[in-house]
Amino acid sequence: MEEYKMKYHKSIFLISILVFFVLSACEDEPSLSGSDTYLFWLAASKDVHVSSSVPEANYDGMFSLISSHGDPNKEQRFYIKFFMPQLPAGAEVLEAYINIYEDSQTGQAGTVTIPVGEAIAEWDPYEITWINQPNPIGAFSTAAKEIQSYVTYNMWRTTGDIKEIAQKHLDDPDSNFGWLFNNQSTTPFTRSFKSMNALDARTQTELQLGPRLLIKVKSSTPLTTATIGTTITGSTELGNMYGFNTDILVYRIESGEEWPEEWEVATQ
Repeated sequence: MEEYKMKYHKSIFLISILVFFVLSACEDEPSLSGSDTYLFWLAASKDVHVSSSVPEANYDGMFSLISSHGDPNKEQRFYIKFFMPQLPAGAEVLEAYINIYEDSQTGQAGTVTIPVGEAIAEWDPYEITWINQPNPIGAFSTAAKEIQSYVTYNMWRTTGDIKEIAQKHLDDPDSNFGWLFNNQSTTPFTRSFKSMNALDARTQTELQLGPRLLIKVKSSTPLTTATIGTTITGSTELGNMYGFNTDILVYRIESGEEWPEEWEVATQ
């Protein structure tokens, strides 16, 4: 009888150890269960503006992204590309917006419309200039959406819903060359937005006022850190660039239908 009790207690002990390790393994890949809708805040992987005033100059690493028309700054426009998650097949984009934080403006008072469309070829932020930029000078043949700049600033500006293009970029990553923010206007203006290099754009573990792509996704497959994909779980290259010398956060994700209030999401 005593031998039986010892075997019984030993079995219970071994089962407890097994349960512990199973639960620990589950914690390594946390599921955002409770909803089939997921909300992404995705950081920029690169951004830069180009200027006709010094057409051969490269402006990588600047704190601002500038769109302008007319003297004194002549023509300026900017490019942004965002990290994108690797999602399970069948994931559907329900909404998508680009938010950029406007921090100064001069020239034309009131509303300024900045057309936003896809970049048409790959570009290197360390080499791009007004001369070698991928998109032709002038108006878009078809602009995806636009950003509206108003009288007040120091706030997020947003595109309209770009879910169709975001879906294309998710389904076919090779089609994603980023975005061009153009500079059409009939009167001189300058609008400045925080770049990913701005001092308050981010910390190592927090996304702040840098450019962001916001995507609402429906997925029948529950998302975990594994299903999202390792390409956006962290970026050592960006961490080195910012002086952190380690991975830095490049996305945030929540489950649910409504954008978290603390994200201060701007939508049209």
